[in-house]
Amino acid sequence: MTLTPAPLHILTINAKGLNKPEKRSGALRDFHKQRASIVMLQETHFQKGARPKLTNQHYTQGYYSDYHGGKARGTAILFHKRVPFWEGGCLSDDEGRYLFLKGEIAGRQYTFATIYAPNTRHLKQTLHKHQAFKEGTLILGGDFNVALEPSWDTSTGTSHIPNQQLQ
Repeated sequence: MTLTPAPLHILTINAKGLNKPEKRSGALRDFHKQRASIVMLQETHFQKGARPKLTNQHYTQGYYSDYHGGKARGTAILFHKRVPFWEGGCLSDDEGRYLFLKGEIAGRQYTFATIYAPNTRHLKQTLHKHQAFKEGTLILGGDFNVALEPSWDTSTGTSHIPNQQLQ
């Protein structure tokens, strides 16, 4: 008999700050309610060296990129206890803008990337750094602060960013 791995349910969310205990516990409950296997967060607003606990009995493994300059920005990736993740490497920045995490789940190589980008120039630089780091299947989530498909992603159907740059 062979075992079939369960599908991964990935949630990516801009948290807009998780410093209040009530907001953290509510968020963790919501992630579990949505049956998320992996949660990719942006704007955690944790200060480097003063991060509150963001794990519980369901999400036991967490990786973080915190901002060294205060309670702003920040990214995180959380794994549900059912996900047998083995870390193979981690890359983040001191600005709390991105977190790249590579490793193995059930014998398959993955790279998880959560990005909180302030503009397209920063996004391009961040993705360039990611190219040398990634291995296996790429799972990318984040708040890119850019409408990649303006006709779908904006109320006006247009973008101030030239189409060539969006490509």
